[in-house]
Amino acid sequence: MPHRFSVLVKTIPMEPRLQINMMDKILRQMEDVKKSQTAVLKKLTQIEVENINLNSELLSDALPGIHTEIDDSISKMTALLETFKEHKIDFEAKHRPSEAA
Repeated sequence: MPHRFSVLVKTIPMEPRLQINMMDKILRQMEDVKKSQTAVLKKLTQIEVENINLNSELLSDALPGIHTEIDDSISKMTALLETFKEHKIDFEAKHRPSEAA
């Protein structure tokens, strides 16, 4: 069951340009998380391959489940990242400075 934290935070409205900058920062952080997850999956795959020769039943039983969980996490992060990118593009379009000014 996923953990959800409810925190009451008083938010101060941000200027659209600052919001766009914050969205860019969050997108970069999300990309970093995705790359880190991918690196973990790659390392886990190497362990699975090495275990073919070792033939540890403990690892053979545990690693596939972990592999699946990490792969699912990467899929979720990728979907969230794409959705958030679209949200940012829409936000930018709505808050683009007027060309007539």
